[in-house]
Amino acid sequence: MSQKVPWLEDLDDEQRELAATTENCHQLINAGPGSGKTRVLVAHYLHLLMVRDDWDVDAVVAITFTEKAAAEMRERIGEKLRQIVQDAPEERWRRRAHALLDRLPEAPIGTIHSFCARLLRTFALDARLDPNFVILDDLQAQTLRQSVSERWLWEKWQSDGDAQIVVAYWGFERAVELLSGLLTHRLLLEPRKAKGEPLLCQASPLSEPEEALRRCYEKIVAAYEQAETERNVLDFDDLLLRTWRLLRENETVRRRLRQRHRRLLVDELQDTDRVQVDILRLICGWDEGESGVWFFGVGDSQQSIYAFRNADVSVFNELWETMSQRHNWRCHRLRRNYRSVKPLVALTNHAFERIFAVSESDASLTQRFRTRFQRMESVRQDLPVPMPVEIVLLKAPKTDKWQRLRLEAEWIAQRIRQLRDDEGVQPSDIAILLRELTHITVFEDALRRHALPYHVIAGYGFFETMEARDLLTFLQVLAEPDDFVALAAWLRSPMVGVSDETLWALSERGWDLDGEVALPESQRTMLRRAKELLNQARERAERESVRALLEWLLKETRYEVLAAALPQGRQRLANIRKFLRMAQELSEGLRMNHRGLVRYARTLVEGEARIGEQPLAGAATPAVQVMTIHAAKGLEFPCVIVPMLGEVRALRGSDAPLVADPDFGLAVRLYDEVGNTLRRDAMPNFPSR
Repeated sequence: MSQKVPWLEDLDDEQRELAATTENCHQLINAGPGSGKTRVLVAHYLHLLMVRDDWDVDAVVAITFTEKAAAEMRERIGEKLRQIVQDAPEERWRRRAHALLDRLPEAPIGTIHSFCARLLRTFALDARLDPNFVILDDLQAQTLRQSVSERWLWEKWQSDGDAQIVVAYWGFERAVELLSGLLTHRLLLEPRKAKGEPLLCQASPLSEPEEALRRCYEKIVAAYEQAETERNVLDFDDLLLRTWRLLRENETVRRRLRQRHRRLLVDELQDTDRVQVDILRLICGWDEGESGVWFFGVGDSQQSIYAFRNADVSVFNELWETMSQRHNWRCHRLRRNYRSVKPLVALTNHAFERIFAVSESDASLTQRFRTRFQRMESVRQDLPVPMPVEIVLLKAPKTDKWQRLRLEAEWIAQRIRQLRDDEGVQPSDIAILLRELTHITVFEDALRRHALPYHVIAGYGFFETMEARDLLTFLQVLAEPDDFVALAAWLRSPMVGVSDETLWALSERGWDLDGEVALPESQRTMLRRAKELLNQARERAERESVRALLEWLLKETRYEVLAAALPQGRQRLANIRKFLRMAQELSEGLRMNHRGLVRYARTLVEGEARIGEQPLAGAATPAVQVMTIHAAKGLEFPCVIVPMLGEVRALRGSDAPLVADPDFGLAVRLYDEVGNTLRRDAMPNFPSR
C-alpha cells in the first residue's frame, strides 16, 4: 500500500504486510514472544473495517483467551480509533473511525466462551435454551457437578444396576468422584460419542465395572443437564458443546452466521482445544470450499501453558502442519522480538533450544505435543542495564525444604530492598513469579520483615486467607457440630480468641463448652459467649441466607475491626466482602445453604482450585506483585524474580482415578479388594505413557 495509513504506522514491513491483507484466504501466524502478534491482529481488525465502509462491526469477530485480554484488545482498538479521529489526514478516515467508535461497545470482541454465549442467546430457540441463562464460573460448576453426582448416585444405587456395580467396586465416595470426573471431561467424550469412538480406553475388553461406568455416562449427563435447566444455568463447557452441536446440526444457523460475519480473528490460538477449533472450522467452512468467512489466527506453540484448562497444543501444531499444505491458506512466522533486551533473548534462545528439542525417533504422540523451538531475534536498540540477567546460587546448608525456602525468600527481600533504596527501582516495577503459590507465606513473611509492600494476584486459594478461613470454619462448626478440629480453629480465631491452654483443657473434657473447666474467668467468659453465638446462629441458619448470617456474625464479634487492625488490613477487609458476595451468589444461583458452602470450599481446597484474593479498588497497587507464572502471561515488568528453580521436580504420573487420553478416551483406574491401585500390567486399559 503506497499511501501511509495511521492504523498501520506502528508496524514493521513484515507485520504491515500481514495486517494490510484483504485477500480472500485463511491466514495462520506462528509468532514468537514479543513479536507483536496481538498488535498485528489489532491492526488487521482495524484495516478490515476502515477500508470496507459497507461492513458493520459485526462483520469482524475478534476472539482471545481471557476476559482481561479481550478488554485490553477493545481498549487498544478504541484508542487507535480516537487517534484517527483526531489526527488522520483524510476526512473519510476520520468519519469512518468516528462511526466505528460509536459501534465499538457492541462489537463481537471477547473470549470464545463469550462469543458462544452471544451466539446461543441469539439462536436460543434453535438451541432450545432460555436466552436469559446465567453462566456458572468454574468453581460453581465444579460444585454443581459434585452435588448432582452425589444426589444421583444416592437416589439410584439401589435401583439402577449400573450404579450398583459402580458403587460395589469403587465405593460410594470414589464413585461420586468418577461420575463428577465424567462430567468434567465432556469436551473429550462428546466429540468421541458423535464420531462413534469408544468413551473409555479399550486396549482390551472392558471389565464389568468399566462397562457399568461407561453406561452411567449418559445418565449422569442427563441428570446434570436437568439440574442446569431447573436453575437456568450453563457452565463454560456447555457454552462450547451446545454451540458445537448447534453448528453441526443446523445448517440454517451456519448460513445466517456466515451472512453476519466476514472475518474471524483469533488470538492465542495455541490455547484452544479440539472443540473450540471445530467451532471455528464450522463457522469458516474450512472443508467446504469458500464459505465467505475467512480465518486469521495468531499463536505461539511455545507459549501454550494452559493444559490444565483443556488447552491442547497438539491442535495448533496439527493445524500448522495441515494448513500449510492447502492452497487457500497462508502460513507465516514472526521471529523478531521487540520486548526483551538482547542478553535476555540470547539466554532464552540458549536455554530453550535444548528444552524444546524434538527427535525424529520420538513417538508420534510425543512429536505432536512437543514444539520445535523457534529462535528469537532481539531488535531493541536501547542500552541494557549493566547486569540484565542475574543467576543466583545460594549456598544453603543441608537442611529441610522449609529452611531452604526461608533462606531464599530472605535473600529476595534483601535484594528488592537494595533495588529500591540504591537503584531507584519502584516496588510496583518488581514481580515475583512462582510456579505455584503453595509456599507463598514464606515469601510474604520475608517481605513483611523488610517492610516491603506486596500484593498477591490471582493465586493461592482464597479459602486459605485468614479471614476466609475464619468465616468458613464458623460455617463448618454449624454444619458439622462433631468436627472438633473446626471448633478448635474457630475458638482460637479472633472471633473468640481463647488461648491454647483453654483449647487443651477443652480437648481433655470432650469439647463440652458447658462443662466445668478450671480456667481464668476471662476465658470462661469467652467460652460462654461462643456458646451463645453458636446457639443463636443455629436458629438464624434455618431462616436466613448465608450472607445475612455472616453479616450478623461480623457485627456481633466486631471481626472486621479486628481484621482491619492487622497487617494488610485493607486487603483483609476486601477479602471479607468478597466472601460475603460469594456466599450470596452461591445461595441465590446454586440454592446453597451453609452446609453446601462448606462442601464447596472443601472441594476447592482438596482439588487445589484457585481463587485469587479480592483486588483492591483504585489504581495499580504500588507494591511488589506476587503471582504464578500462569497469571503473569501477557504482563510486563522491568524487574522479574523467579524463585525456587532448585525445587523443580521431574513430572510424576497422575494418581487421579480418571486420566484423559486425547487419542483413546478416558482411562479408569482400577483397585484391589482393599482399595490399593492395581499394577499397571493388571490395568490393560490404563495408559502407561
